[in-house]
Amino acid sequence: MKFSAYEKTNQSTSMWAYPLCLLVVLLCVHYYVGVLTWPIHGEDAQRHFNTALGTSLLTSLFWLTIRIIHKNVASTLISILVATNQLSHFTLHKNRLSHQFIHHVIVATGIGLCMPIFYMVAENLISRIHEPEVFIIAITSILFWLLFVLFLLQIFTNTFYLRRLVTRTISEPQQELVLLKSVLSMALANSVMALTGLAIAPVFWINKVVPLFDLIVLFMFFISASMYLLWPMVQLSRRIHQVSKIIVADQENEINTLIASKHVVLPPSVVSERIESLETKKEALMLSLKKIRRLLVVLCLAPFPISWFLFKCVEFFWWR
Repeated sequence: MKFSAYEKTNQSTSMWAYPLCLLVVLLCVHYYVGVLTWPIHGEDAQRHFNTALGTSLLTSLFWLTIRIIHKNVASTLISILVATNQLSHFTLHKNRLSHQFIHHVIVATGIGLCMPIFYMVAENLISRIHEPEVFIIAITSILFWLLFVLFLLQIFTNTFYLRRLVTRTISEPQQELVLLKSVLSMALANSVMALTGLAIAPVFWINKVVPLFDLIVLFMFFISASMYLLWPMVQLSRRIHQVSKIIVADQENEINTLIASKHVVLPPSVVSERIESLETKKEALMLSLKKIRRLLVVLCLAPFPISWFLFKCVEFFWWR
């Protein structure tokens, strides 16, 4: 697991270069064994085509997303440690996250080996495993499931780790709020990448009729996946709301104190300016909380209809 807060141009290029190379290799392998052929004849050929194309795209995307997650986590971790004067602890946290990553790889590998078997049993492909296209799809799907599970584990646990680090090391509400918002920004960037992967999912149904029941199941899956991906952000927003309430309460107490001492300690003009400043900050804080909630709802509900709309447009103009 590579942690690097700031990357040079050539390093950032390699971040997407390796997943892109993997995509090219997977597509070439599927083309070589005859899975990605044109025109497509028969339902089995269409199913193999969709599976090969979908798993190749998503496998590469998951790898790219994992690499971006690692970069974002490292950058956010350094920001937190700098703010708390604990930059010397970076290696300690990096090692903890690395051990966690190794554990996730082991779990993902086990699931990655099991899922292709379940798929072949469900699709009645066990008896056809000797066919090159079926065998290659089964082998490449191991990597797909491995990276998919690893991606789900990483996007959830890394955000949780940073949120817990902030809440346990920061006692001053204003500073905690700032750092929680930086973690939220990181989680948002990771979730956008993740939801992009969900938008690719309709590729598996290219040129195939999707029954209403399957569509409902898919919709429920999209909502469940979105909620899982956004759950760390929901937890973050809850903590931000709690800290914000503390800050607002402190501001209101300060306002009440200023009003009570208006003619005793400070000139009226100074007190009025201070009260107005506190009221403005309080309103801005509450407005930002509302925006966070709306954003979470949009991110949870938007991928499914948008992805299917784009998919149907492409299918109509390309596959008709």
